[in-house]
Amino acid sequence: MQTPACCLLFLLARGAPPPLALARRRRFGWQAGASLGPLMLIGLTPVSAAAQPPRPPGMSTLEQEISAAPPATKAGPAGSDVDRALLARDYERAEKLLAGAIARQPESRQLLLQIANVFIMDRKPLNAAIALKKAEALGPLDNHARLQLALAYIAMKRADWARPELERLAKDEPDNVIYPYWLARLDYDAAQYATAIRRLLSVVAQAPSFARAHDNLGLCYEALNQTDEAIPHYDIAEGKAPGVDRPTRFKSVKFCMFLAPI
Repeated sequence: MQTPACCLLFLLARGAPPPLALARRRRFGWQAGASLGPLMLIGLTPVSAAAQPPRPPGMSTLEQEISAAPPATKAGPAGSDVDRALLARDYERAEKLLAGAIARQPESRQLLLQIANVFIMDRKPLNAAIALKKAEALGPLDNHARLQLALAYIAMKRADWARPELERLAKDEPDNVIYPYWLARLDYDAAQYATAIRRLLSVVAQAPSFARAHDNLGLCYEALNQTDEAIPHYDIAEGKAPGVDRPTRFKSVKFCMFLAPI
């Protein structure tokens, strides 16, 4: 049975993470913003704002990673006003300007891709996904736009939709480490830690300074109770040389694990 759209933001029920990972795991959630007005102007089907959880007070790591993605397209016909709104971080105004332009040019893929970029920056993944799918109906998405679609699905907690998109991208660009990185994130959420480790080891072999990949490797090893393997990757993620202060940090890990049952 298909899950109603208004429930998409509540689907991913995570199991309890390992003790040391609790603080790190809290960084990975991403929720959608509530304003969906522009979608009504461009003939898309919005979700009731009341059905969406409130925006969290601070931006999480996942939010930063997704909303920091570079835009897939440059400014369209409403360019100058949209650019000024974006420079001022007035995303709501940019969305209204683009929605008005789309109402006048409903078959413009460029405008749909551009408003999807703004929705991503404004932390509205459902809106972004709808705009991207409407753009895809008018013509194939390029790899950057497809990655945005996958990230929007991840933010909506629809790993089952995101994974095929990422696998398609990884097959098309096998040397791009971003795709296996995000697949590994999905593997971790699915408790497929060994698979995630294999992907992430490949990622850091190609990109040794990829801090987020090292951080997630640490989480995966920790989930398998392999703390000796986890700590060096946490060190690299935090900008330390592997093994620095290892005895002290190892004791803190053991202490956290000792307190966990309390």
